[in-house]
Parts: sequence; C-alpha cells; structure tokens
Amino acid sequence: MKRTFVSYAQNFEDVMLWRALNHVEHGFYIDVGACSPDELSVTKAFYDGGWRGINIEPHPEYHRQLQVARPRDVNLRVALGDRTGDVTMHFVSDTGLSTIDAAEAAKRAREGYSVVDEVVTQETLAAICARHVPPDQPVHFLKVDVEGSERAVLLGGDWDSCRPWIVVVEATRPTTQEPSHQDWEDILTSAGYGFVYGDGLDRFYVATERGDLRPAFASPPNTFDHFVPVSEVESAARATHAEAKLAAILTTRTWRYTRPLRAAARLTRLARAKGRRLSGDAKRAIRARSMAMARTLFSIVRGNPRLRRRAAVFKKVPGVLALYRRLNHASKPTGITNLSPRAQRIYQDLKAPGKTRHAS
Repeated sequence: MKRTFVSYAQNFEDVMLWRALNHVEHGFYIDVGACSPDELSVTKAFYDGGWRGINIEPHPEYHRQLQVARPRDVNLRVALGDRTGDVTMHFVSDTGLSTIDAAEAAKRAREGYSVVDEVVTQETLAAICARHVPPDQPVHFLKVDVEGSERAVLLGGDWDSCRPWIVVVEATRPTTQEPSHQDWEDILTSAGYGFVYGDGLDRFYVATERGDLRPAFASPPNTFDHFVPVSEVESAARATHAEAKLAAILTTRTWRYTRPLRAAARLTRLARAKGRRLSGDAKRAIRARSMAMARTLFSIVRGNPRLRRRAAVFKKVPGVLALYRRLNHASKPTGITNLSPRAQRIYQDLKAPGKTRHAS
C-alpha cells in the first residue's frame, strides 16, 4: 500500500509533481511567489517529506511566516524580474494577489482590496540560483506565480546553467480563466522545455533531457495517486477532537448530576409544545416527573458540600430560589410519594371525610 499523500496546493499541482518526483529523496525546489508556507502551498507537502529549497516572497507577513515555518529553506524577501534594482510592489492586503503590475493592483483596489505600495529589492532568477543553489544540486522543480509578471521572471533565468527538471507557471490572467501563456511560453520552449500538462490554471513543462518524466503527466490527479486534500484531513481532525471533548463531558460528574434537570427540561418543553392535546392526567404526570427529577438534583447538591458552595450563587435567581424553597418544603416524606399521581388522588379520596369503603 502506498502512503496517503496530503495535498495542500490550490489545484493539486503538488499531486502531479509528487507523481513525477516521488522517487527523489531530499529533493530541491524554487518557489517564486511562495505566499503562505501552508495554505495553498505547492511546496508544503515536499518540505514535510524532507525536501528543502528557496522561497521568494516579498510580502512582509508571508515572508515572516516562511521564516518561522521553513527553517531548512532559504526565504528571500525580494521580487524577481528581468533585471536587478529597486521596484515598487503593490501589496494587496492579506492575499496572494500582490504584484509589480500597477494595472493589476489598480483592479484589486477597485474591487475593494486594501493596496499598500512599498519599494523592494528586485533580483533575477539567474542571480538567485547562482547565489543560493548549492553546487551540483539539481533543482527538481520551479514554480512561478507572480500575478502577471511571469514573462519578466522567466526572462531573468539562466536556462543553461540552472535547469529545473520541471517548471510550473500560472497560466491565466489573475483571478480569471483567460489564458496568458502566449505571453511567455516561447521563453521556455526556446530554452528546451516541452509542454506536458495543463490543469486550467497552471501549465507544466519538462526539460528535454528529462523526457523520462513526461509519462507522469498523461492524466490528471486520480484515485491511483492515493492522495487526500488537506481540507478533508482538517475536517476529520476537528470531528475527532469534537468527539473526544463530548466523550470527556459525558463522563464528568457535572453531566451525571445534571441529567435529571435536563430530563425535566425536555418534559417541560414537551408539555408546552403539546399542551392543548395532553390530558390533565398527562400534564400532572409530567409535572410530577419534572419535580421528582429536580428534587433528585437538589438532593445531590445538598449532599455534596463542594457542589452546595458552587450552587449557592443560583439562589440569587428568583425562579431557582422559589423552586428550591418549594422542594425543601416538600422534602419530608408523605408516605405516598412513590405512588403515581392517579394512585395518590385515589388515596386522598379514601382519606377524605364522608367516604365509605365498600367490601368487595
């Protein structure tokens, strides 16, 4: 049995990459536009599996998260383009939509997002690879998601000296289904990369010399990949946690002691809901049962000094205080308390003056 692969990526990109690269131990990636280290991350599953790499993320908060969550990775707070220098980044609130493209940032502002501009350092992909990829270290995949600046990022690569086995590029205009690969695909094809798979959002390319990986992209993610979305894992964990909390509650003394009160409340609601259709005997039976249950609860409280001290605060509630006094007043045994309400009325009729018992 293959182990279940947990997918964190937005469109199961990590499932496709894992299918092609699961034979690699301790691989290496470059994530341009990494955003969150966990949410919708293409590299999260690989990092958890022992991989490491380089994360490019200029957004200050996401970069901080990467620094905390990815100590094995190189986390760089820079932008990437086709030249080095300073560039204005348009940070779009707490989203993955931050961009260098001023027109895209203006669209986000019109949509109601908060956009904050900041000048950041811009590097090239070639410079990053030369500085941070260890000698003789293959780059197993490169992911590019830069909200409209894909061409500039790809132009900044040195495709002769640093050749990722697989390149994944977001291939639609930001927040739309409009294709954008025609703007930059020629850079990859001229560098010896062939298109192998499109998922409606991204396009996957494999280096010519790594043709053995191409068959892995023959079909979309499916049952034979033995994967599960992280959302299902999180839902199952929440359900397990809730069940454990419920089990713990059901075994507490408080839950056991308050069982009569809950039953009395249910009977009272039933009486109110069906009051017009219940006979007088049924109403009296429900009231008697409710009072018996409440009496049991008060008896437990009175017999436990700790509970009595904690329950003292409820005496300030008028309704509870009246019930408490009523129960105390009726706490002396009458000799017939174990009889049903109907039997008690017959007993009282027999005791009344002028009643004669006839011999059978």
